[in-house]
This record gives sequence, C-alpha cells and structure tokens, in this order.
Amino acid sequence: MIQHRLVLIHPVDPRSAARGLAARLEGILARRPDDFSVLFVGVDECGDLSLGRPVGFEASGRPYDFLPVMRAQRSGWTPGGDVSWSARLAFRLAFLRRLAVIRDLADGERASTELHDAGWAPLARLLGNPIVQVVDPPRREAGRLAAIDEFVALRLASRIVGDHATVRRLRGLGAAVAAKTEILRLPSPTGSVESGACPESEIQRLYERHRRFYRVGRAGAAHPAVA
Repeated sequence: MIQHRLVLIHPVDPRSAARGLAARLEGILARRPDDFSVLFVGVDECGDLSLGRPVGFEASGRPYDFLPVMRAQRSGWTPGGDVSWSARLAFRLAFLRRLAVIRDLADGERASTELHDAGWAPLARLLGNPIVQVVDPPRREAGRLAAIDEFVALRLASRIVGDHATVRRLRGLGAAVAAKTEILRLPSPTGSVESGACPESEIQRLYERHRRFYRVGRAGAAHPAVA
C-alpha cells in the first residue's frame, strides 16, 4: 500500500489542552486512515523538544510525526488558541528556517497539505504539494490582514472546503474559486457542529479530498488530478 503523506501546518503544540481549532486538528489526527501518514508542523510549548527534529506522537492510538519549528512565546501566544500578529510572523520565519527539513519530511509519491488557517498558505505552497484549504466563517474582529491572507489562500489552494454559508460566500467571488469549492461540515473552531453534520463521516470526506488528487496516474501528467 502506498502511503499518502499529509502535512498539517498550525502553530500549536498537540500536547496542550485541546480546544478550538486545536481540538479539531486532534480529531482529524485521531481519525487518520491506514493509508495516510501525517506530518504536523507546529510549535513547542513545553520547551522540551529539539527544534527541527520530528518526534512521534499519537492521537487516540493513531501515530503521526510532529515537527516543532520554534518555542511558543509567552507574550502574544495562547496555548491551543489564537496567536498575535508578531507571533504569527515569528512562526512564518521559523518555518522558513526549517524549510529544507520540512520538505524532506513532507515528500512522498503521494503527498498533500491541509490548512485550517489561511495565513499559512504561502508556506504550504513552498512544499510544492496540492493544498486543501479549510475556510471557517470570518470573525467579527478579523481585519484587513486576515482578508489579504484569505485572498492569497483561495488562489493557492487546489481544493477549498467550508460550511454552507462560507461556501455560498466564496462561490460569489468568481468562477475560479467556485470551481474548487465544496461544502464540508467540520466542527467549528468554537467546538460546535452544523445541525445534521456527522464529524466522523465529514473528516473521512476530508481525507478523501486528498486521495482524489492522485486518482489519475501521475505518469505523464503535468499536474495532480483535480477532484
């Protein structure tokens, strides 16, 4: 069986108390199918890991590789939650410093990246793999920088998923975005789920989005197959 290498990028330490988006990522890791191996690029909140070196973790008995690229800062950093603008910049720079290592660990005959924050899309593009971008409803306090991040992420993504309201909004942005956008109801960062949604089946659909990039043989193909 050919393993599909999936990369998750988010500045969180999976050992911290899971909440919000960190809890969603934990659920995705715990439901990893047998034909997937996962590399989670994040941060070290405890100060006991070697930066730039992968370590094996488990989520509900499902193994994955965790690669810390920096120590979490005391100021502007909420464990398992949001990070300030300066902390986000620090994570970007730390990712770039470890880019060669991340590329090696992210490589595979079948490989793709999944993002739950639009701000990391330019980093993901540097890996050269297809990107599945999960888009959540915008927060009221989201500013211009968040809008710019989303603009860039939507154009770099190979596939875009979100809830009904989000997909309706994104499809109004033009044909190019609409063609690669679909409804997928995941637990929200606040921990709630849309009425009628089944987290288990929806998470498996999320993994299926990654598989579809390679349904058409890569031999002689210039680009991965589009779902």
